[in-house]
Amino acid sequence: MSAVGRLPAALQGINIREMLAGASFMDGTTRTKVVKNNPAALLALCWYWASDGVGSKDMVILPYKDSLLLFSWYLQQFDLDGNRVNQGLTVYGNTGSTDQHALRSQTSLGKET
Repeated sequence: MSAVGRLPAALQGINIREMLAGASFMDGTTRTKVVKNNPAALLALCWYWASDGVGSKDMVILPYKDSLLLFSWYLQQFDLDGNRVNQGLTVYGNTGSTDQHALRSQTSLGKET
């Protein structure tokens, strides 16, 4: 959402005004302290509940647009020193068009990437 990120988005044809309006709406929506009305808090609670609070489940994120490749990496749980954080869901991801079958078989067999 920064000026640096908006230029590449605009060059890809994304309507920046609509994107910023949506971001503003979500910013307001997720600032409520009433958990049942806060979609970000509800999602976090669902992930916490689904993983028994200790990361016992896996999630596969496979964006089908190459420009979203880093999104799945962003969701993977590591601290600032690169150490794995065992809290929440374990996220596997890469690009969907090339890696969907490889990641599916790895996670179903319980192997780590």
